[in-house]
Amino acid sequence: MISRYEIKFRVTHEQRERFLAAAKPGLIEDPHGKDACYRVSSVYYDSPKFDLYWEKIDGIALRRKLRLRFYDELKSPDQMQDQVFFLEIKHRIKDSVCKERVRLTPEGGLAILQNSDELANLREYVLEEDLRFHSTVSLMEWMQASLKCKAANTISYLREAWMGKVDDRVRITFDHAACTYSPDSYSKVGHEPGFALIPEEESIMEIKFNQSIPRWLRDIVAEQGLTPRRYSKYASGIDRLWKPLESLQTSV
Repeated sequence: MISRYEIKFRVTHEQRERFLAAAKPGLIEDPHGKDACYRVSSVYYDSPKFDLYWEKIDGIALRRKLRLRFYDELKSPDQMQDQVFFLEIKHRIKDSVCKERVRLTPEGGLAILQNSDELANLREYVLEEDLRFHSTVSLMEWMQASLKCKAANTISYLREAWMGKVDDRVRITFDHAACTYSPDSYSKVGHEPGFALIPEEESIMEIKFNQSIPRWLRDIVAEQGLTPRRYSKYASGIDRLWKPLESLQTSV
């Protein structure tokens, strides 16, 4: 795994436009998007007591998230063979993050979406070529067994993504129209509105890099007076769906 760093900002549309106007000479569009944009959706899994949520709220230095990720809207049944699903673990170690993931078969991804108990049968659903990632699959199985993971919420947003022209390990993303849905409403993303996580006129901007932020980017951030801000879409989604969690924590 390669660790990287993420710096997050909450920016208005005007701030986004100013930042991009200054940064675009050093950027290229992410080729995975259309005009640099695509939809990202994730179903997050947690224990019945929301242990992973509370680790975030309590500021635990070493923590993980388990999520099933797909892009754009879910395809129709006759196109499901083209649907791409990934099961991912996102690790945070203080200020650095790293990600492990395996690709699932379309049938496997849909089976887990429909019933989180199917996580217990993970090896049946991982694409054969990704079964070589033994440690990743084993860690996912351990998380499922130890936490008794259930789907906790669904997060979906539109992402505008850019890459460094010189160093493509540098990425800048703007996530807007971020919404949370109940865990069983994954099929509604892109079709029906969810609970908004941020105001319509704002985006979550992230600067991602492996070792150090390029000086030219650091200068733009300073010149425009942008202030980093910690933000978790998963935790914000739980707040919107499941408050008051204090009663859940004591009653489950």
